[in-house]
Amino acid sequence: MWKMELYFCITKDSYFIRNDIFVIFKSSFGVIIKMCGNSKESLMQQIKILDSLLLEKDFTKLKYYGHYLDERRNKVVIMLGDTSTSNIASFRKSVIDSPNFIFEKSEEMFFE
Repeated sequence: MWKMELYFCITKDSYFIRNDIFVIFKSSFGVIIKMCGNSKESLMQQIKILDSLLLEKDFTKLKYYGHYLDERRNKVVIMLGDTSTSNIASFRKSVIDSPNFIFEKSEEMFFE
């Protein structure tokens, strides 16, 4: 048997918001509500800026392999082949810096 969870990330917390969610789903069982500092819209805007900057230059020396929105952590994940402090600092300096970015070790993807 698997456990079903509904996950909500809200930027404003109030009794009314929480109550509305519980009323809609007729229960608080399996509903996870977390306060988040950023809205999905603001993170998606940062992704659009990141996309446009990455198209301007070649960043292969940084071993950049992609990025995605991690809604659970409320962050943009940057995938790098080299997650050393110096490479992350280079990425932040030469591409874009944001406190909403987290960096994960990755490998280059090949599609056939």
